[in-house]
Amino acid sequence: MSRTYHGLHSRYVVRSHGAEIRLLVKEDGGVHPETGTATTLYVQPGHILQYHPDSGKALDRQDQAVSLP
Repeated sequence: MSRTYHGLHSRYVVRSHGAEIRLLVKEDGGVHPETGTATTLYVQPGHILQYHPDSGKALDRQDQAVSLP
């Protein structure tokens, strides 16, 4: 996991099972994970935005989703 601070929010990049997950987290004074530590990640499927790896075009339907290795 890596983190980039942007003032009002931080951008986290979590790498898991060959995928790179990018998160924007509001900086509200709360506790956030430390860079380099093991983290448990829960993702609600409805919150996932997917883009085609070649064209970069947004995929807006589940049947267009690209499966990860």
